[in-house]
Amino acid sequence: MLHTRHNNDEEIWWKSRCAQSSLWYDNWTQLGALYYILPISDGLDNNLEEVNQITLNGRRIIDLLKELLNEEICHNVRKVLGNYKVLEERDFPWWMPNLKEKFTVNTTWEIMRNRKEPQEGILNIWEKGIPFKVSFLLWRVWLQRIPIGEVLVKNKITDSMIWEAGLHGPFVQLRQTIYKWWEGECVPKLRPLYKVVPAFIIWQLWKRRNVIRHGGKMSQHSMIMEVNRNLFLVAKYRCICPVVSSSKCNTDGSFKGDLNISTTTFYARDDKGDLVVAQAKRLDLCSTLEEEVQALKEGLLYCLNQNHIPLKTLW
Repeated sequence: MLHTRHNNDEEIWWKSRCAQSSLWYDNWTQLGALYYILPISDGLDNNLEEVNQITLNGRRIIDLLKELLNEEICHNVRKVLGNYKVLEERDFPWWMPNLKEKFTVNTTWEIMRNRKEPQEGILNIWEKGIPFKVSFLLWRVWLQRIPIGEVLVKNKITDSMIWEAGLHGPFVQLRQTIYKWWEGECVPKLRPLYKVVPAFIIWQLWKRRNVIRHGGKMSQHSMIMEVNRNLFLVAKYRCICPVVSSSKCNTDGSFKGDLNISTTTFYARDDKGDLVVAQAKRLDLCSTLEEEVQALKEGLLYCLNQNHIPLKTLW
């Protein structure tokens, strides 16, 4: 419990009101308690106990801060306190891992859990645009959780398996085959599609195996066509991420003549491809060109106001 408390205390920012937080043992700088982050050689000034002791009429004593704190911490103190004014309120605890400033068990668990290093293979399995059932099947195959003969014997579900045919040759395991496919050379523009091909192939093989097992038929031609159809859907709706530290805005204007409705829509994504905002607005009856221009204007104004620049627009 003491270990957990020590880690969680660093995430509680005591926002200065009356500035009665402990100068050395409370996190009032958003960097953690100064007692734990300052070098031991700096020592502690026993005459200073609370944050309000380094303020004078609402203004920081910069010279005193420079003597006690290093340049990085001093700069952060200026940024945090900003236009600090003494109020007749208690210092407010702010839970930093949550944007809503409220403590939640979920955010605490994310801090305390021991995460393993991310595996590239697992990230490719859960690629955006792949249906969950397809990714889940590939994940089970990847971790050998499919009830095939080798797995059943390994988990001692059955003592032995009788094979109808035994083949010997320079074969490789399925995981090695998929790794070679992912590491193969291809056009950078097609790399996202290359990553999802093994998932759709394995899904069709598993689907065909179950169909035949229950007395049905499924041709190889239909399997190939289904894989191509899935790749087409992924390519059609896949967002090409912009360059690092930039955003992308898609705009569109539409008009339905039977309903006499004109609308403009736009959405923006960050450099990771994650959706930032999506908005739609109804307009007075106007031409198609006016709708497109209005949609472009709305998208640009929003991105500029929210500082989503540099920006790439598509309309």
